[in-house]
Amino acid sequence: MAMIFNQLLLGFGEIGHALVRDLSVWWVLTPIFLLWISMELYFGEYKQEQLGFSSALANGVSLAWVSVTSLRLFTFEEGLQLTLQFLILLFFLLYSVIIIWASFMHTFSPQGVSILASPSLIYFFSTLSVLWGQRLLTINIGIVSAFIILFLLIYLLLFVIKRQLGVLGEIETVKYAGNQNKQQNQ
Repeated sequence: MAMIFNQLLLGFGEIGHALVRDLSVWWVLTPIFLLWISMELYFGEYKQEQLGFSSALANGVSLAWVSVTSLRLFTFEEGLQLTLQFLILLFFLLYSVIIIWASFMHTFSPQGVSILASPSLIYFFSTLSVLWGQRLLTINIGIVSAFIILFLLIYLLLFVIKRQLGVLGEIETVKYAGNQNKQQNQ
């Protein structure tokens, strides 16, 4: 148990170190984090709003762009090597292609596409893609475990924040009722 805890602590340390080792990575991470936060706040403010096919398509294209960039950086430095990092980056690219296809073709239900292209998942994958594509992190059990815990904590934090925004979806109801009253008074 102590060994697993030590690996987890080392994983968190490596993630933290990766974020400050090469500060130029923030040029790519900043828009990812800003989009992630703004999308989550938007859906927290407007709870009746659903992630539509067009938003899912945009999320898929965003992940594809980040993944292609990461793969490009990854493969041009040392040539094509089928490492675990390369395969995961390739998975992110294929995942984004599935989202783009499903969104554009409307092959899944809106709820299905919404789950596939959720901002939390897309922008978390984008962050991983950047960190692994820039070779700032390796892949080991401690880092993967730390990322899983980070994802769950971020997801939980964003869930709590979204629950507090928008008066639990009543903003849309109040605005709709106000518009109805204006129309009736005219």
